[in-house]
Amino acid sequence: MTRRIDGHSDSIDEATARAVRWFVRPLTNRPEDTLVHSTRPPLAIVSVFLFVFVASVARTSWSGPAPRPTIVADPPSEILQELRIWQKRYRAGAIELLIPDRESPGARPRFLDERAMFEVEDLFDAAALEGRPESLEILTEIATTYLTRDPDREYTDPAAHDGRRLRWVRERARRALASIEDRDLITDWARALLDDERGRLGIFRRELGAQLLGDLRSETAPYHLRRRLDDEAPRVRMAVIDSLARIGGETAAQLVLPALSDPDPAVRAAALELLRSELVKHRQADPAHLVPRSLVTRITRMLVDESWWVRRSAVEWLRVARDPVAVPALVDALLEETLRRVPQASPRVARAIRSLLMSLTGQSFPHHEPREWKKWLESLPERERVQPANPGGAGHYHPSFYGVTLRSPSILFVIDLSGSMAYPGSGSQAQGASSTARRTKLGEVQQEMIRAISNLRPGTYFDLVFFNTTAHRWRGEFMEATPKRIEAAIRFIQEQKAGGATDLYAALETALDIGEPGRPSPIVGREVDDVVLLSDGWPSSGSFLDPDVILDTVSSANRNSRTRIHAIEIPGATAPRSGATPVPMLEELAARNGGQYRRVDMR
Repeated sequence: MTRRIDGHSDSIDEATARAVRWFVRPLTNRPEDTLVHSTRPPLAIVSVFLFVFVASVARTSWSGPAPRPTIVADPPSEILQELRIWQKRYRAGAIELLIPDRESPGARPRFLDERAMFEVEDLFDAAALEGRPESLEILTEIATTYLTRDPDREYTDPAAHDGRRLRWVRERARRALASIEDRDLITDWARALLDDERGRLGIFRRELGAQLLGDLRSETAPYHLRRRLDDEAPRVRMAVIDSLARIGGETAAQLVLPALSDPDPAVRAAALELLRSELVKHRQADPAHLVPRSLVTRITRMLVDESWWVRRSAVEWLRVARDPVAVPALVDALLEETLRRVPQASPRVARAIRSLLMSLTGQSFPHHEPREWKKWLESLPERERVQPANPGGAGHYHPSFYGVTLRSPSILFVIDLSGSMAYPGSGSQAQGASSTARRTKLGEVQQEMIRAISNLRPGTYFDLVFFNTTAHRWRGEFMEATPKRIEAAIRFIQEQKAGGATDLYAALETALDIGEPGRPSPIVGREVDDVVLLSDGWPSSGSFLDPDVILDTVSSANRNSRTRIHAIEIPGATAPRSGATPVPMLEELAARNGGQYRRVDMR
């Protein structure tokens, strides 16, 4: 149907026409009845507004969702960009871990990446200090890769250089993780690592978890560590005891007692060292502190342990305990050790037992006549009445070498003979060949050595090592400090001349009898209690030149024997390498190996 409505033409049905007419007519001013005319204008206006509203809503829906406010993120830092590159290459399996450097063995490891901007330690440390959440997540992933490597690969991969580099990288990674401010994050992660049981990988992760808990030293750490004291892997049990030793306290001492029966000798020795350290603290706070007799008896039985590491640690614990009930067992142990009736018989352990007996009883017998101790003990009417003698007080004299007190039964002097030792001291005006021997650094050292050796007490054993490009030992065995031997040593000292480079690693390898690096041996440090090292320069020749690699190698080899390494540093005249700057290498060497450090400025 086609009709005209108010001047408009359209095809509509009758109902639609009426509706349109009803809305439009008020706008055309055509008269209608009064009621309709009065109500239509307001309705028309409302309709217009409704139409505009519906149209705006429809336009909004047709044009899509409203744009969200733009958030400008901070641009990634240089460190974060580098970490992202590494994470991507790690996950793709397209990365080699360390640069093989055959020309400079022992050099610092670097990431094998053409775009790498940081050495290993700089990247780990910088990421930890930056503290970005994304950086920390990537850092944790990369660090875990290094910290959970298979140690068998360390000894076969030339890039790892027998594991020394890789162990050093592990230490840097662990330090970086422990330095993260979010302690709860690292604690939770360490606890999760302790629960990892995935074969060989799980062993390395549990070890890392135990180490991190020791680094954090939280109050709850000992209770998390205790459940791994019976771990199937000795390296995990060792990490637990090391962490408990760093945490310290009565709780740690109680938790470690079951480890005295551990099947691994290194773990047993470490447990004894922890107990000795805690006993020293108690005695310093209370000299009258009583040690349970049951514990004394238990440790006394360890004087016949199959490992000399354990026997040495037992003697040192008894030295602190000073209980006369141990005297009969010490006498029997001295006979066994001296006559070599025990496995891994050690002159060092025999000397330590004899020294302790002299301290406890006030008696003294020649070292080559250990049966005299047995005769003396059997001559006593009642053994239980043996009373400990008073230990040496403030007036008891001990010789020293540049401020390092020489107390131990066996001392090895390791002296630098490199060319720089021929230079005058820092305060001398003489130069080169015109200087007298007495005014050179070596001349001053020779005078101090003669004084120190001349004052060694009878019963003290010593030997000498001089090194430059190579290292050589004087006698090759320890000799008692008798007047005749002291005189021979003085003549040998006076004959030494300076010259050559500085092979510091060879000196320490000779002193400790390290042998093959990276493989712990019961021979290391079996004869010497104290090494006194004196040097004036950086390592400039030999197998290892990097101080960090030398520190790690020597400290790892000396871990179980625990020979004290004292370090005396004479500032060198010049740096041996272009651009080299002094580092506290000798100070760190002494700190890691229980020794004293002295810096001597010769004027």
